[in-house]
Amino acid sequence: MQALAAEFSGYAGKFRCFLARTRMCSSSIRLWRDFCGLVAVEEGQPVWSAPWVLIGAGLAGYLLLLITNPVFPFFLNGLRALQRYPRIWLWFGALSGLYFLFQCIQAYELGLLQVSLDDVLYWPAFQPENGKNAAAKAWLPALDGVAGLFQQAVVTFPASALAAFLFLCNWRSARAMTLAVARKRLKRWSVPVYCGVLLCAVAALLKPLFAVCVYVLNDFIGAIQLLQLGAVLDAFSFQFEALFGTLIEVYLVLLVYAWLRGLSASSDRVFALAVKRSVYAARWTGLLLLAGLLLVHLPLLATYGWIQGRTDFTRAVVQYIDQIARPLLDVILILFCSVQLSLVFHNEALGRALGTHVAFVRAHWYRLLWFLLVAAMHFFFLEWLRNFFATGFPENSFPERFATLIALEAKAFLSAWFLASWVCFYRVCTGAGAMVKF
Repeated sequence: MQALAAEFSGYAGKFRCFLARTRMCSSSIRLWRDFCGLVAVEEGQPVWSAPWVLIGAGLAGYLLLLITNPVFPFFLNGLRALQRYPRIWLWFGALSGLYFLFQCIQAYELGLLQVSLDDVLYWPAFQPENGKNAAAKAWLPALDGVAGLFQQAVVTFPASALAAFLFLCNWRSARAMTLAVARKRLKRWSVPVYCGVLLCAVAALLKPLFAVCVYVLNDFIGAIQLLQLGAVLDAFSFQFEALFGTLIEVYLVLLVYAWLRGLSASSDRVFALAVKRSVYAARWTGLLLLAGLLLVHLPLLATYGWIQGRTDFTRAVVQYIDQIARPLLDVILILFCSVQLSLVFHNEALGRALGTHVAFVRAHWYRLLWFLLVAAMHFFFLEWLRNFFATGFPENSFPERFATLIALEAKAFLSAWFLASWVCFYRVCTGAGAMVKF
């Protein structure tokens, strides 16, 4: 869901651009006071003892909640898996960093981002928004973060363009292997699915080029037509971005599995198996992509077709996606959280994987709720901090960009940690089962 959230924010940004076209911190005391929001005032003088006590109590309560909950051993094992395979969180960190870099490049092209020594050394005054407003904006990205653990944890654009290029070039026989497994697994649907993947790979390859060259193309094509063309390209590219994100997640899941079983497997063998097992989960992935296409991309394509004369309709569609479609897709992923792992580990039919999921939830619902609660709490607090600090500075200023980068990398680490913990939790609850052969 991270990719869907990023895709939607890109659409919203383009819509805002279209409608537009037709002091360092004042003091460190003020920063601390605004951050805590807990300083009592007596006769006009701040009382500093209460924030220290409340913050200390909050940290103690957090540690108590983390250590005493029934899924703490799985979180601990997740950290051990990251220590054994640092590439798990490095993958997520690199993907998030590339997405951040591409955003900065686009802002620089628009003239919104200025990079100079003065911008780095002299920060504007910190003026954060109200903490309640920051919390109100944090719940949906936090929900995206939790749901992403069960399908796609981070945004894969623009790295998906390189992946599309390597796929089209048949790097490490990935394209041939995908076709061979698809023929065995999907039978008569293999050829249409394979052709669709090729089409989406071409769109994913063209998407960053289109974004960089859009101002050159504007000399030959009108703004409305460019916006509509970009929406079509985004819709096809998103499908490959989601497939690439699923492949990365399956690859990292298999790394955690190898650590759990004490297996020694090279990265090449794990990657080859990840390609095969991603095809095993193709029907479930296809259903999720179809739901995203119907709930998000088709309404956006329709509204961009009428954007010239119905901007009010476009606003309504953007609001519908933000308030209904995204939360609905997140809830679906959370409700069917173990389906992907069941397909990856057991190579089951989709119907049987759904039955296995129902049995899993019935037997382990209490610990599952605790897992979701702890993960959601971490994502929510991180998003609240991100909104509080990033919005306290002007948009695209150096401190705002720096705070955004730190938040993205922190979210990448949390996603890797909780993904590894989720694999540990699932394997312990479902038993060893048949060993996956690399």
